[in-house]
Amino acid sequence: MYFTKMSEEYFPAVIDLEKQSYPEEMRMGMEGLKEEATQPEFFYYSVAGFSKGELVCYIVAYIPQIYAEYHSKQIYIADVNCPNFQYLPRLLLFFFRQCEKWNRNKKLFHAEMRSTSYHLLDSIDKCKKRGIKIIEDHILHKYYDNGEDAHHVIFSVDLEILEESNWKYGFWRQIDEMPIGGSTYISSVLKFLKKPIQDGVDFHKKNHMKFIMRNMIEKWIDYYSMFGETIPITSDYFLYNRIPEETKGMDNHEIIHKFFQKALDRYQLFGYKEKKDMRDNEKGYCYDDYRKCLKIYNKGKIYNTSYRNSLSGYRWLERTSREFGEQYFRKYKRTYYVSYFNKFGLYHPMYPVPYITKNLYLFYLDRMLIIDKYLKELDELCENEKEQFIFMCETIYHIVSKKYASGCIENIVKRRNKEEGNYFHDWNLIVQTLFDGKMLLTTGAMKAILTKSYNQALNISKVIEGVCRYLRIEKELQLQPNQKRARKRLSSLIRKNKDCNDYLMELKEHVMEAYSKKLNFSEMEKEMVTDYMQRIQTYCPNVVLYDLFREYGDHNLSKFIRGKYPCLFKAQEIRLSYEGLSSFVKTLLKKQTRQAKHIYRRLKKENLLHTVLEEKLTPVQYREVLEIMKFHNVENLPDELKKLCNFKVLVEAKGSPEYLTAGDATVCCMSYGSIKAKQYALERGFGIVNVYYKNRVIANSVIWINEPYNCLVLDNIEVHPNYTVYNEILKICFRTAAEQLMKQYQVGWVVQGTCYNDLILYNDEQIEIRFPMMKPKEVQLKTFYSDAVKCKLVCEKEPNTGINSLVSNTYLSAA
Repeated sequence: MYFTKMSEEYFPAVIDLEKQSYPEEMRMGMEGLKEEATQPEFFYYSVAGFSKGELVCYIVAYIPQIYAEYHSKQIYIADVNCPNFQYLPRLLLFFFRQCEKWNRNKKLFHAEMRSTSYHLLDSIDKCKKRGIKIIEDHILHKYYDNGEDAHHVIFSVDLEILEESNWKYGFWRQIDEMPIGGSTYISSVLKFLKKPIQDGVDFHKKNHMKFIMRNMIEKWIDYYSMFGETIPITSDYFLYNRIPEETKGMDNHEIIHKFFQKALDRYQLFGYKEKKDMRDNEKGYCYDDYRKCLKIYNKGKIYNTSYRNSLSGYRWLERTSREFGEQYFRKYKRTYYVSYFNKFGLYHPMYPVPYITKNLYLFYLDRMLIIDKYLKELDELCENEKEQFIFMCETIYHIVSKKYASGCIENIVKRRNKEEGNYFHDWNLIVQTLFDGKMLLTTGAMKAILTKSYNQALNISKVIEGVCRYLRIEKELQLQPNQKRARKRLSSLIRKNKDCNDYLMELKEHVMEAYSKKLNFSEMEKEMVTDYMQRIQTYCPNVVLYDLFREYGDHNLSKFIRGKYPCLFKAQEIRLSYEGLSSFVKTLLKKQTRQAKHIYRRLKKENLLHTVLEEKLTPVQYREVLEIMKFHNVENLPDELKKLCNFKVLVEAKGSPEYLTAGDATVCCMSYGSIKAKQYALERGFGIVNVYYKNRVIANSVIWINEPYNCLVLDNIEVHPNYTVYNEILKICFRTAAEQLMKQYQVGWVVQGTCYNDLILYNDEQIEIRFPMMKPKEVQLKTFYSDAVKCKLVCEKEPNTGINSLVSNTYLSAA
């Protein structure tokens, strides 16, 4: 079955079906149907069902004009025509869902039913079980022209109860409502069976399997059956030219003849004429004011497949039609669009037809069951982590065989530490790297990686990234890379648990040798470039100079290396407060003990006493005070105070090595070369705060100012998994940075995004904020990746009414 909204083009088919179902005196005819189509919201609520390309059922429904004027919540069902009773449940389910979709407030339906239709509601018990509540019911004597009585019924429908009464209802409703054309059609359909599975339905049984597969196949066949023997098409392609700004006052006719005359002379020879309305013309041209180009229009037709009752026939039709357009684009290098129309004259896109087989059905069903089993065990996960876990598992099933996938997932789950907040997010990054490099790895190598610990798998994934990168560079430099040999060598090393870095260095040297011949640097530039690359390779050892030229271009890279790239956020070190140690020492000195007296004398001797009392310690003085504490065996000094001097907070210079590799330093999705990392590097309004521990970056956050609200945003905070033990100290570092930047850039408040955080500065009990507008200051991008779609307050100036109004608006919209 294929269900869709009613359209005027279907009216002749509606009248034909009406003739088959009703006696002549009860038909509304074409004039009556057109009159009803003028009623409010007719085309929103009226639906039609097709089988094998023919109309087999329909519902005519609308809100009568008199009800619409009084804002009535009742939808009037004028006609339900379904000669074949087996289609009726699906027709009604689709209709009720459409009504709910377009207006959730209109829950009531009313109709005049013949005795045959009323039979559906004659059992009150049956109605209750199906979520149908009859509000009003009385007989209208001799309602129809043939003297037949009618039942005037007002009722409501609860779809949730209706679908719970029979799992097939829920399945039908979802499959009919789900858009056709999804790349993961079978898995998307099976997701709707989770509730029946929990209720004990076994979908491995033959009868259930046949039912589901038959319905999936029928939907695709009935969709493509809407095409006739020949399929009308229209083709549009566009000719571009440089149109100066001075043309704003010119009309389209003048623009065409001034800037496209040479092309027009050619097309006019073949009968093309200038047309404004192209719907009724075979071929023509016009000026496309939106695209600023000449649009060439042509009508034609293609032949349908001879095998119209099989998926393979329609798969061939879609593939050959798509390949024709691709060949045209490759040949003429023009933007080219083809539109297809069904036998009723309506636009009807062609979508790639999926393979629907028993093996694929069982593959996706078993995968879903395994994922659900683990999700029950991991019930405490937040929603973001659950999404990452599902995505990770689905990808694992793609890159290793079904036989090994469950064992690999079990290994990852078993090694999880509950204190690691983004464990599956981090593992998912590794799995995506394996997916991208699947052409270089055998199934055995994939399995070997996925059964290792996180750190081991991470190191191997970095090698795979490097090998993929070098092979791509070799191809661009026309060095004839041998992918087959690389696959054999790399997979063998991984399976035998040997070090892959030597092989990676071989590829790197080969690429550098070939590329360095093309570069000409002065001696001073060579030193700067060498130092720059050494710092880049601290966190991305596989990146070579060619990568940077490729990603950022010569002009931008030159500014990066010289530290001249403009940025809203000034490069600086955030001075940490050492008041905690000063307060501890002052408390200690107040005690009348021998230890306190010795510490006092030593601080005075080293000229540190005054600085401690004034709470103005420098990092060097902080270490000296710690040494004194250690020498005198002070035991109750907190760990945070002992370690704080090893931390440093920097707002990085735009394009510095530590800026470009920040994502790799903390093992997050903003890794070098990713689209988001490139956007953050090139747009002036983005900055990065890095926290160092003993000269190594261990945590960072992307920062930007949301201009309409004068708010500093910490997009989220990433911490390297091996350094999460220092989270309490890191909180001090980031909170200090937030407060100092708030004062420096005179913003009213600071927020932190709530997605994928390894460290949280805000209070969990705070109300979540959603910005109505996200417009970073000095950023030209209209869209960009952000984890701060939802955020919470970190700190604010007093008083600040902006935050209060935004929180209240957010709260109201959420409610």
